[in-house]
Amino acid sequence: MGGVPKPEMLDEPPPPGASVELTSLEAVGNYALQPAWQDGHSYGIYAWDYLRALCPCGEHHQEGSAP
Repeated sequence: MGGVPKPEMLDEPPPPGASVELTSLEAVGNYALQPAWQDGHSYGIYAWDYLRALCPCGEHHQEGSAP
């Protein structure tokens, strides 16, 4: 299993042929989301805290805020 992706990776374009179309987004308990992509893969669970930290506006970085 890989480590936590670095936010800087979001600035890089996807590699040629990569599936970038989101087909569904499922809640994992009350702590995370799991995306499913057009090419059929759905591995990766992203915690709300991690997703908030990616927000460029900085407004959503408060601990304990609701998802």
